[in-house]
Amino acid sequence: MPRFNHDLGVMPDYSDSNGRSKSNVEKKPIVLPTKVATPRGFADVLQVVSSILFRLFVYVFLRWIPARGAVPIIPTVYAIYVLSWLLHDVRFRARLRSVAKAAQSAAGAENLQQLAANVDVKPEAGVLEVDAGADASGAHNLLLTPVTSSTAVEHIAETPTPTDLAYQSDAWPSFTGAISSLIFGISTRSRRWNFWSLVAHSVLFALFFDSFISPSLFPSHYEYNLRFARVGALGPTDAKIHVRYPHPLPIMDGLQEDIVNEAGLAALRDSSIRNPEPLRIVWREASDTPVYSKAHAGGLGYAIPHEVKRWERGPTLRLTDASDWTATGHIQNLWPATRYEWRLMFNHNSTFTSYPESSRFFTTFPDPRLASHSLGSQKAGIEGRNPLDDPNHFTFATSSCVKPDFPYHPAQFIGWNWLLQLAGIGVQPGGITQRNRIPGFDLMADRLLSRRGEEAIRFFLQLGDFIYADVPRDRKQTRAAFRQLYRNLYASSSFRRVYERIPIIGIWDDHEFRNNWSGLEEAVKNPEGLNSSTTAWDEYIGVANPDPLEPGEKYYTFRYGDSAFFVLDTRKLRSPASEADNEAKSMLGEYQKDALMRWLGAVNQTATFKFVVTSVPFNTLWGGPLDWDGQHDTWSAYFNERQQILDVLQYVPNVIVLSGDRHEFASVGLRQTVTEFSTSPLSMFYLPVRTLAEANAKGPEGEEKLYKYIPDGNHKWTEFEVDTRDAANPFVHATVVVDGKEAWKVTVVGIPVRPIPAQIGDRLCSGKGGTSRISCLLARYFGVGRPATTGANVADDTLYKPLGDDES
Repeated sequence: MPRFNHDLGVMPDYSDSNGRSKSNVEKKPIVLPTKVATPRGFADVLQVVSSILFRLFVYVFLRWIPARGAVPIIPTVYAIYVLSWLLHDVRFRARLRSVAKAAQSAAGAENLQQLAANVDVKPEAGVLEVDAGADASGAHNLLLTPVTSSTAVEHIAETPTPTDLAYQSDAWPSFTGAISSLIFGISTRSRRWNFWSLVAHSVLFALFFDSFISPSLFPSHYEYNLRFARVGALGPTDAKIHVRYPHPLPIMDGLQEDIVNEAGLAALRDSSIRNPEPLRIVWREASDTPVYSKAHAGGLGYAIPHEVKRWERGPTLRLTDASDWTATGHIQNLWPATRYEWRLMFNHNSTFTSYPESSRFFTTFPDPRLASHSLGSQKAGIEGRNPLDDPNHFTFATSSCVKPDFPYHPAQFIGWNWLLQLAGIGVQPGGITQRNRIPGFDLMADRLLSRRGEEAIRFFLQLGDFIYADVPRDRKQTRAAFRQLYRNLYASSSFRRVYERIPIIGIWDDHEFRNNWSGLEEAVKNPEGLNSSTTAWDEYIGVANPDPLEPGEKYYTFRYGDSAFFVLDTRKLRSPASEADNEAKSMLGEYQKDALMRWLGAVNQTATFKFVVTSVPFNTLWGGPLDWDGQHDTWSAYFNERQQILDVLQYVPNVIVLSGDRHEFASVGLRQTVTEFSTSPLSMFYLPVRTLAEANAKGPEGEEKLYKYIPDGNHKWTEFEVDTRDAANPFVHATVVVDGKEAWKVTVVGIPVRPIPAQIGDRLCSGKGGTSRISCLLARYFGVGRPATTGANVADDTLYKPLGDDES
């Protein structure tokens, strides 16, 4: 009987000899996972398309324009990408399992093949000696030589299992595969790479979602959480203080018999209802800062000391939840060009409130009646100081369009920004980790702080779109929804840095309610929503403006020394833009247009510069195939009425139109006598699409001349330094600031309006004889022979002087 070696598992006569026969069977390579063919098909095409669209729309939404149209698209393409990613992963894992199973089957067959190939059949001498080489039964002594132990180990190591394939699928893809995945978003053979690709797409979606719902995440959206106090409209003898102070007194104050609940029982009563005017404004002439006054110091700039004066009792503030705890106090009977300090005080015990923590200040406007006297025609006594009592020299700024947290920065992502702040990153005012920040106001505040000692900005004129109630989504058109957006605005530390320093007044435009709305249409279609928007705007903006010309309206006028302003309301009274442009179609309405004409007549020869403020551009150069709004939401759509107004403006000396809305800057000359400065956005998107050109003009050729066009920049405002101290040569210096840097400077030179003393006119025209002398005197006194106001590239090129090297 044959004997087996149990230790080796072979026949007993087996010996591990190198002389055994070798296998001639060729080993077939086992397919490894890195060579598993990635399944491609419609799902992969869908993944590529959805990934590209998703990343593109997220970038545009966060950095270019937070359009409402992107809101349903971004979640949809993200969901498509995730589903296609999961489908690819499921198919790829199934493919791996099938490859592993096939590889194991192939390996088992190869084992049997190699086992059979390594069997040596030979007689072994000395085991059984028989004649003819055979025993009596005719059987040979056989020896089975199996695969050696080293060969078995080598072959088993080459046999892939599902675990082996899963491990090897976590390897990083090739360089070309990684680049292809980064560009097209397609999954690779590496499941590890695919996982991180999904994480990256999910992070982008989280940034989008954070930006989308951010107004609801700010603590200020709770009505009890925000306090502010600021200066609104100023005049020579009055000032408006705008305050929000929720629940200034304890919420509950015992049972009151005159208040009953639904059951007819005595109810708890809010102490503010019991005392609806809990706060009072107190004020006094400031004494901590010397006032530099050439009027009282002979123009030498002496500091006039003031003794500390007692606090004067000002108006009380009616604060209730019906007005969202906002109120405005009107301080009257003040002195012109005088610096005052003010605080809030509790009525019931005459103690200061905890907010503001210290005194705030304002300086009243100078008396405009002094503009025509020697006080207003002398130069400042101290260089680098703004003579606040000079009615003929001041600076103000304009812009429009404000949306917090735009452009969006990844460092402000909720939660992540806290970690960065702990590391000291972005903790400075306006830092990248700050939530609810408005970079435009931060840049403006930095510029104001860096220019201490120079001409201060006396007020900021905001030209509309102070909130975006319809971007990136239409909100419920309720008072609560609109109020929340205004609270978010005032809660911004960026905005606070500005409104605590300079007065702010403004006018509304479309996004305070909805895009491109017209009052006459919405009053019929959606009166409830319009009333809610109007109420919120009045509470947070309108009540602090100068008093309107008509009760219940928004348009108003004011003066600063020798300059006059008319702020138009281009929304409430406008006809629908879709109507035919005829005499009946109006943007202003009959009463407002009549008020404008009467104002132009009143200031024609009593104010040197006249500023007409409109929230939308007065020129017609915006438009083109990619700019629908440029021809339908501006004065272009109301061309008939615009021409009627322009027919009057061209004969009024020194008219400057101020506008916004277009998210670009442009300076345009209208009939060579009217100059328009359109400036926006202060903190919102701009598009790399050029939409303004002289070819878009709707009037006669040459009626509108483009002076300067600056489309790029998320943060723009224009500063106007008005100087009429020399009555014979009044001018306005305009400085356009883009992203915190001066982008363009220009000087608009006006013509004299105030009568010039005869000896001054004679001296200016001395040396001229005959006709030249007469022409000079006519020009000096009546403006004959010169344009009524100035523009660039007109006949007298000295009237419009670009400044600096970057005026081109």
